[in-house]
Parts: sequence; structure tokens; C-alpha cells
Amino acid sequence: MAVRVKHSGNECVLTSRRATVRDYLPFSQFPVEIQALIFSWAAVIDPPVTPLRPIAMLRARSQRNPIPAVDLEDYKAEFDGAHRLRNRLDPEAIKGSLGFIQISHVCQEWRAILLSMRQVWADSVGTLPLATADMVARAGSCPVTVTVSAYSSHNQEIDHIVEASAIRAIRGSLADDDDGDVDNLLWTSQDAIAGHPINALEAVDLFGNGYAHVRDDTVFASSLRYLSLQNVFVAFIVSSLQSLSIVYDETWYGDNGLGEKPAFLDMLRNCRLTLEEMKLFHCFGPEFMSSTDPINIPALRHLSVGGCSPILLESIRSCFTYPSTCDVDLHVIKDIWLDNNDVRKDRALQHALRAFSDEVVTRTGSYGLVFNTLPNDILSISVCPLSPDSSSGKGDLFVVHPDLGSRTVYLDAYSEAKYGADVFTALGYTLERGTDLSALRSARVLSVVRTTKLNDRHPHTFVHSVLAKMTELRVLHLHGVDNAMMSEVCRTEDDGKPFLPHLQVLRLSAEYPSEPRIRLSLFSASLEARAGRGQPKGQACTLPCLIVDQDVEFDESLETQRSKAAVYEELKWVEKVYWKQ
Repeated sequence: MAVRVKHSGNECVLTSRRATVRDYLPFSQFPVEIQALIFSWAAVIDPPVTPLRPIAMLRARSQRNPIPAVDLEDYKAEFDGAHRLRNRLDPEAIKGSLGFIQISHVCQEWRAILLSMRQVWADSVGTLPLATADMVARAGSCPVTVTVSAYSSHNQEIDHIVEASAIRAIRGSLADDDDGDVDNLLWTSQDAIAGHPINALEAVDLFGNGYAHVRDDTVFASSLRYLSLQNVFVAFIVSSLQSLSIVYDETWYGDNGLGEKPAFLDMLRNCRLTLEEMKLFHCFGPEFMSSTDPINIPALRHLSVGGCSPILLESIRSCFTYPSTCDVDLHVIKDIWLDNNDVRKDRALQHALRAFSDEVVTRTGSYGLVFNTLPNDILSISVCPLSPDSSSGKGDLFVVHPDLGSRTVYLDAYSEAKYGADVFTALGYTLERGTDLSALRSARVLSVVRTTKLNDRHPHTFVHSVLAKMTELRVLHLHGVDNAMMSEVCRTEDDGKPFLPHLQVLRLSAEYPSEPRIRLSLFSASLEARAGRGQPKGQACTLPCLIVDQDVEFDESLETQRSKAAVYEELKWVEKVYWKQ
């Protein structure tokens, strides 16, 4: 049963989404673990975005029940801070927020129960601005997690936070376009606490919502394992880092120059033996090549890079190297500060596919492609080694090579998929602009994974134009099939010759429910058109193999389907049919 918890005084209201009945229970009747969760939800997950009540209401209440003027000013400071933050956020992002949660808002019974629960206080420091000092004291020797929301160097909470005996994590956003925010949050902490709490720091996750910060200063954090920075760069001197993410938004300058920053290179050198995951978006200029020897990172397991430079992979490899078993993702994303964005993206896609396919060929001798159009408009093309039995079209068409990690190119979802595009449409536009996607020509196997039907807003000719470039294609596996796709695959050319004449295997699987189900009559008509149209009488262009998996749904009974399958073989439309076996 889904339950919504509301706290009021010393009681909690449990509201079921399935019923209108409400049960009122004393807070003390909840298990201690549940009490801790409720507190964490209120103080951490529901951030201090909107005030609990408008300042005008607070003043009205103060006239009925006067409170000291100093308290009112404290409230006002909180509400002013919340108002500044609220103006920065989308209203939908704060809908239903509980607002500021203060010690004064928690009933005496609740406080008494939670006083000894140090971990609860340690995980909430920073989200309750006026209660920070009290919460640090409650946490005792427990390492604290500092959460800041639109932090500004004008705030004084950091003065209380640095009194903690140890800081385990720092996360949140910087409010102003001021480097002082970064200084005050990190370097002041380091100086004020004489180094001992920062030695316990394991995770840093910061978002700069002003202009892009790039700093050469360094912070010493010997225990840091996870570092995520967006629109801000802070170099840490650390030898144990395992995960590094540095992302600049497309709205910033494409050349943020990290590859030329000594502090960035020093950080990589110090953690090169432990670094396992790295993400770098818009971190290198369009023509960047390092002038120093590349840094070897032998433990790297997953590398994700993003930009629109045609030499992005070369730029990365000039800066550092990684083992062949590392999984590599390249995100082709625009940078509005650079001219000819479409041309740059096309060239970046062209070079990435060529580089990945050459790498797979060097290891295995051949390769196939996987076109993915997944939920949330995620478009990707994977370059994969082929299985020994891939030519049959049965079973697994691709294998995981022991000496080679995955190689995937992600397409710009903002410029392509937001219009309802799939991979065919994205590639079709690239081909129309004159880019030679040579990696398409040598692919022998293509697996198309779609979780939605072909969008009627885009011409299906993109399927034709892309597949026409794949002259070595022998096996086509469609995950997600409908009448429109079958019509494209089985069409004939203007001269009457069949499309994809060298195709050996057509395999169909259902990745999404067919609504309506595939019309068997149209399916049969597509195969008939491919076999007979434009051919001399009695000389059909036979498809060597058709495989239809169990999950493909048609509008006729299974008995009728199998009867039709026998006709395909009898009329030589298909040489061998494997129908739902």
C-alpha cells in the first residue's frame, strides 16, 4: 500500500492512495528506524526550497503570540534565501515541497527520540541552515554529509560545518557567479579544520549554476573516492579516486581547456592506478592535442566523453591512455559557441564510428552494428564483435570479446530525438548533409532495437537511405517490427530490382506490443513484392532465411500463420522459414 506521511505536532497522518480513511498514530509508536527515515525524507530528500509559511503570515502570528524579535529576523533571513533560490528553479521542481524544516518545527517527543541517533544528524547537516551548529553537535564524532542548496559565500553556515569532527561528503549547488563560493566551501574548510576532517572526505558532488569555473588551486583529500563536478572544476590531490565526472553544459564555451590545466593532469597522475570510471563532457577544445606524454590509466573500466570535435577521441588519447578492455562511450553533442554545429557533429559521428569499427576489426576481423532507440529519446549506435554463428541469424548475434570493451556512440538527443526521431532519422539527416559514414558499408550484421513505432512525422525513406549504404549487410534483426518497417525492408528499387539483394537472413522480434497487431496479409504482401516485382516470370528473388520469434504478434491465429509460412517456401519467396520455433 502506498502511504504518504505527514507530521503534525506529535502525531503522524498516514494517507493511503487507495482509500480515504486516515489513521492518526502517536509518533512514538513508529519503530525507531521509521522515525529516522521520516526525518531524513523531510530534511534531505525534500530540500529547503519554499518557506513553511509566508513572512506576512509569520508576522500576523507574532501579533497573536509574540516571539522575540531576533527569532523573527532569523526566519526572515531563511525566507529571503528561499525566495532567491525559488526564483532560480522551475516551479514544477518545487511543487509540493515542505519547505524549511527547523529544529523548532520538530515536536519535543520527536526530538527526544532522535537526540541519540547521531547518524541521522550527520546525514542531514547543511539542509537546515539555522540548525547547522546544533546538528553538528548532535552528530558528535560521526562523519557528516554536507548538503548545500544554492550555496553563496555570503552564507555563514560553513563556519558551523567546519566544526564537525569529520566530513564524509559535500554535495549541492553554488548560487552566485563568484569564485568565492568555491573558495569558501572547500578551501576555507580545509584551512579551518587543520586538515583532519578533510581526510575523511569520500565524495564531492558540486553543481555550479553560474558561469563555468576552472581553477588551478588544489584541495588535499586523501580518502576521496567519488568526484562529480558540473560547470566547475576543482583539482584534488588524491591517490585513491575511483570515479571522476567533469561536465560542462552546452551553454558554456566548448574549449574549457582542462587538457591544458596542469592541475587536471596532476590529478590524473596521482589517481591513475585507482581510477575506474571517468566522464568528461565539453572538457576539450575542438582542435586540442596534448603536448605532453599521455598518462596511462590501467584500471579504467568505463570512459564516457562528450563533445562535437571530429578529433575528440584523438584528443583524449593524447591526454591519457586506457586499456582495450575499457568500455568507451562517445556522446556527439552540440556546442552552441562553435560555428557549423551540424557539420561538426556529423564529422564527430563519422570519425567515432570509423575509429570504433576499425578497433573491432583489428581484434576480431568483422563487426556488426546495433541501432538503439530507447525510452527518454536515447539514441545510440554500438559497434560489436560478431559471434561465430551470427551468419545463421539464430541465437546471440554478438559476443563480448575478452580483450575488448564495448564501443558505443550516443547521438545528440536534443537536436534529433526531441522531434520524435529514431536512429535511422538521425543518420538520414547526416547522410543528406553529405557526410560519408563509411562504417556503415562494412557492417555485416545490423540489429535494430526500437521500443516505439516509426514516427509518422518523419519519412520512412530514411530507413531506405541508411540501409542502402550498408552494402555488406547479410543479417538484419528487427527488435520491434510493424507493417511500415516491413514495407521499407521489402521494397523494390526504381528499376524494379529488390532492395537489399544480398540479405541472407531477416529476423523479427517484438520489442513493444504491436497495436494493432501486424496484419498477416500485409506482411505476406511485402514478402511477395520483394520476391516477384521486377523479376522475370517464374524467377523469384528468394530471401534465403526468415526467422520470426515467438513474441511477434499477428492478427491471425498461429495455425493460419504457419500455413502462410509454408506458402512462402512453396512459392520461393523464402527459401527457409523458422516460424515461432
